[in-house]
Amino acid sequence: IYFMKHLFFGHLLFVSLLLSSFSSFSQEERSTDDRPQDSMQVVVPTSEYARLDMLVPPPSFEESPSFNGYVSYQTGSGIIMTLITNVVYVRLAEGMDDAFYEKNGLTYISDAPIVTDAGYKGRMFKLTYTMNETDFVRYMVYISDLENTLWLNITYPTMMEDLVEDEILKSIQSVN
Repeated sequence: IYFMKHLFFGHLLFVSLLLSSFSSFSQEERSTDDRPQDSMQVVVPTSEYARLDMLVPPPSFEESPSFNGYVSYQTGSGIIMTLITNVVYVRLAEGMDDAFYEKNGLTYISDAPIVTDAGYKGRMFKLTYTMNETDFVRYMVYISDLENTLWLNITYPTMMEDLVEDEILKSIQSVN
């Protein structure tokens, strides 16, 4: 449960940093009659709970009472689901760089483009970290349509990888 709380608060920190990075200001050029000649509408991303039926969870995972997603008590694993509106996965993936990994205590393993069984595109990052002398794997997955992104933050203990990784990858493919 301790690592799930850590995962959730890390998730909230990332979302707040992400949303603040998209804020911007626009200026309107005015003519002599004080009417806007050109205006730009700024769309700011927001986050909300994703519908849990957007993904088929792996076996042994059940709806979490502590966060929006699924948990497997048997394997100490969790899937947090967040919908980020007004942004596509390409923009989010741009922020996944060495500075982000270092700031969040993550070690980069790999990343790859994905296409779900329903045809949605995205990007999947595999990372690791250590907490309380236990090694964990974290998948950060962004899957989008043209307006919104489903963000999956999936964590499990490294010692459970042989049992859960293939089932988690199948679950990611189920996103609809």
